[in-house]
Amino acid sequence: MRHFKLVNSAGVELDITTTEILFHEISGLGFTEENDFRRVGDIWWLNHTNFTQLPIEGKMLFSEYGGTDPYEKYHEFVRFISKNPLTMLYYPYGTAGHDPYKRTVRVSTLEKTEKNELGVIDSSITFMPYTPWYSVKRKEAESIPDDGQRWIWGDGAENPPLIFEPAEGVTARKTKFRGESLPFIRIPCTSTINSPAKLYIYGPLSNPVWTHRVENGGSERIVATGGFSEEVELLENEYLVVDATSGTYAITKYAADGTPSNLYSLRDFGKACFILLREGNNYISVTSGNGELPRSIAIEGYMYNATV
Repeated sequence: MRHFKLVNSAGVELDITTTEILFHEISGLGFTEENDFRRVGDIWWLNHTNFTQLPIEGKMLFSEYGGTDPYEKYHEFVRFISKNPLTMLYYPYGTAGHDPYKRTVRVSTLEKTEKNELGVIDSSITFMPYTPWYSVKRKEAESIPDDGQRWIWGDGAENPPLIFEPAEGVTARKTKFRGESLPFIRIPCTSTINSPAKLYIYGPLSNPVWTHRVENGGSERIVATGGFSEEVELLENEYLVVDATSGTYAITKYAADGTPSNLYSLRDFGKACFILLREGNNYISVTSGNGELPRSIAIEGYMYNATV
């Protein structure tokens, strides 16, 4: 049986598929497109298309099960949803052995009703989404040892962000690999929607630079690079998070004790910096201008779906 939960901005999780609180009569799990066409003679050409912000609607039932009155459950729910934004968790096949699809939402409408003849409150509710549905996929770094036969290549700049590749067929500027191993991440993406990601870079490392390459349909290309315009140093047990998932781009350095520092203003604004995963095989690597390598890297991809 499909299952729904909510998580508020305080990190509190609420199961809304229970005998005490039940989200039911649900609609809006699909999608609607907003298309702009241009007429050319007797046909129409599509200029551009976007997904519309389709609300998720249903009813929230509050019962007498669990030892509290439906009115009390209703008011507890109102306090819970006041901590926005919310994350809706959707398990199409039940919670056992399955990861949820997620969607960032807020409650835009909640009807207040009285108890009905069954002794329950059954209120209409509307969730307005911030994001499409997504599933979270995390990948840690792999590494390939330098065997003296492989090459790394970049965008042609001096000390470019580097990608580990065989020499055959590479048309970009080639450079012999300078280190013992180059950590990289390969993360496949089947979504046709560009999907935001968090890049984790673990120190020690000075002035990190990163490259995002996509391989699809037999071709490959660099789609984004990133780095800093000023000196940035990651010490042992410090790490950097380059986050495109929150709606407002962020670059944050975390000290060994967990203290955050906002480094967004130090980014190289001439580069994309933030990673949006594309359909195909996505490769991300990190080094520095002087050839240093990070202790490790990781990617947390929010794989967008039009419908689930």
